[in-house]
Amino acid sequence: MSWLLLSGGLAVLLTSGAILGAALGLVGMALLYFQANGATPLAITASWNMLTDFTLSAVPLFIFLGEILLASGISKRVYNGLTPLFARVPGQLLHTNIAVCTLFGAVSGSSTSTAAAIGSVGYPELRSRGYEPGMVVGSLAAGGTLGLLIPPSLALIIYGATQNVSIGTLFIAGMLPGLMIACAFSIWIILRTKFGGPVAPESEGRMDWLAVARGLKEIWPLPILIFFVLGTIYLGIATPTESAALGVVASIVLGMTWGNLDLPKLWQAFKNASFMFAAIGMILLGTVILSQAVSLLGIPGPR
Repeated sequence: MSWLLLSGGLAVLLTSGAILGAALGLVGMALLYFQANGATPLAITASWNMLTDFTLSAVPLFIFLGEILLASGISKRVYNGLTPLFARVPGQLLHTNIAVCTLFGAVSGSSTSTAAAIGSVGYPELRSRGYEPGMVVGSLAAGGTLGLLIPPSLALIIYGATQNVSIGTLFIAGMLPGLMIACAFSIWIILRTKFGGPVAPESEGRMDWLAVARGLKEIWPLPILIFFVLGTIYLGIATPTESAALGVVASIVLGMTWGNLDLPKLWQAFKNASFMFAAIGMILLGTVILSQAVSLLGIPGPR
């Protein structure tokens, strides 16, 4: 009966267009009420424990950090700063998309913010320069996903907080695979450029190392922000939540001094982050309630 209620409830609610978090939570509440003798207070307790988890409070902070970087226009400066570095590499500025997404993901932790920030800058720029639209979109879509793995990843924070796994260890474990995937994306761009149809305009002249040096000099504040976010965790100075708070403060300072952040944009970033976390939090609540019911009833185990 429990299996029938679980599968039937999920099928009906999810196909009806209900919000995912609400659908999961309602099925969990139904299981607790009808199959666990009215044990619905357990859902309230589980939800409260999840929402008051200190580690999980890093999630809205990292979302806010990503929105601040997006609002301040820092992504455009980073993009322009790295552009000369790939001027002579096959695929040229397509590699810039991957590189900037990697750096931006190492600060924001959000794939949504990464894709939005770099896409808003990279797509119109590369289209105007004659790059193949499919490759532009593909490089931005692929690079945007790096925020899911490269620390500080929101997915790793949520997993570590809900499964009682060290988030610092997860961050260390996610660094190398994330960089390897970024390198694999760039290798694919090179192969596609060499052996496929034209995807980028012909490069002209030699590598301008002076322009490269000027571009890298332009992005010097970014390593400082990366240190506040990741360095403090790896050195044992701060917890993930504390490093997220440090990153928010540092991003506000950099956004107002290095970028074009002002108070109205900061308020808008706060509202956007609140809406995004509300959607994520709704899913987390529904998942916690459903998992509490499934665990109590022993549905995964032998009957």
